[in-house]
Amino acid sequence: MNTIYHYTDLNGFLNIIKNKKLWLSDARNLNDSHELDWFNNKLDKKIENTNFGPFNDVMDKFRDEYKDHKTKQYICSFSKEADLLSQWRAYSEDGSGVSIGFNDNAFVDLLEGNDPLFAPKTSIRLKDVDYEESAVNIQISKIVESVKSLFIELEDKKHKETIGKAILHAFTLPIFNQSSCFKNSAFKEENEVRLIYMQCDDLNQFEYISDVDFRVSAGTITSYVDFTFPKESVVEIVLGPKCKMSESDLELFLRSNKIKAKIRTSTASYR
Repeated sequence: MNTIYHYTDLNGFLNIIKNKKLWLSDARNLNDSHELDWFNNKLDKKIENTNFGPFNDVMDKFRDEYKDHKTKQYICSFSKEADLLSQWRAYSEDGSGVSIGFNDNAFVDLLEGNDPLFAPKTSIRLKDVDYEESAVNIQISKIVESVKSLFIELEDKKHKETIGKAILHAFTLPIFNQSSCFKNSAFKEENEVRLIYMQCDDLNQFEYISDVDFRVSAGTITSYVDFTFPKESVVEIVLGPKCKMSESDLELFLRSNKIKAKIRTSTASYR
């Protein structure tokens, strides 16, 4: 068993434990709104520097179309670090909240598949974020080589429009599937794990994922989905360095919600 930690303020903690639900937020409205573009910009450069021969114009159109694609990704972030000062400051009301430790095996047991390159139209997975430049380049090369292979299969140059549609259908989802799994190495300290839900139509195949709903966040209306987790997945609560809640109050709260979890307090000397 590995434990992954979700940092939150006390209001968020109260609702998560009482409702046994986590919010997965629209990836385009995360704190770093450009992080998905980090992968896509590298893919753009790779495509730009790859010779597709008579299909170069088709590939240019493909780049434009996948950028405008309406696939939605919803993300809930965790860290492998239980007591990280930067996470307390950013996500736990400046250290006044908690980090909730989840057994990742309990999540994996719910999820289907193991993050294939070519995902189904609707997918959910638990994925470590990769910060290594070499890993990004490997995935991008896989996509580009697969595109070239498909070109060879569809080598009738008289049907470029058909080829363009086939490329868009085959590779838009894999690109989205990978774009949320990589971040700039400057964020490596976060040691992030992501629960990622991707849906490109109105079909929801998972009983533990809610329909899309909306809330106000950072001055705008944004979409999100609920992920219902088993109560047994909560295994630890870490009180933030500024958290005023007593361990006895926390024990009572957990017990009333039928959750058994280890309790400890942050060792960060942050006041």
